[in-house]
Amino acid sequence: MEVIFLFLLMIIIGALIGGMTNSLAIKMLFRPYSPKYIGKWRVPFTPGLIPKRRKELAEQLGHLVVTHLLTPEGIQGKINDPFFKEEMTKWAQDETSKLLRTEQSISGFMIEKFERNPREWAEQTTHDFIKESIGKFFEENRYKKLKMSHR
Repeated sequence: MEVIFLFLLMIIIGALIGGMTNSLAIKMLFRPYSPKYIGKWRVPFTPGLIPKRRKELAEQLGHLVVTHLLTPEGIQGKINDPFFKEEMTKWAQDETSKLLRTEQSISGFMIEKFERNPREWAEQTTHDFIKESIGKFFEENRYKKLKMSHR
């Protein structure tokens, strides 16, 4: 009986120590979000490893996605997959059929799907395009001299 009790006690103590260690390790990875100082001295392990190396981690994850998950070969393989083609064709036909059967106007459709009034969207898009084009024109021609024609 004592052996079983000792065995269970060791399991419980091991589980508590392991749980506390894991909890502390996870907190050290993520917290604190910014460095902490005592006077001019920075407290060690602040910020946590992930906030400290956030930019590097984001770049590495982006690189991983581009090189291994979204490769041109993988996308082309998916597009050329007969099952995928069949499913996409069926989906496009169903959506087109729904649009053709509805009595809803194009404005109503755009407001429902995109939550934007088409007139406001067209005006805003045109305004942004003109503003960007004029800005680009002025930037490219800022230092050019005007040619004067003599009559």
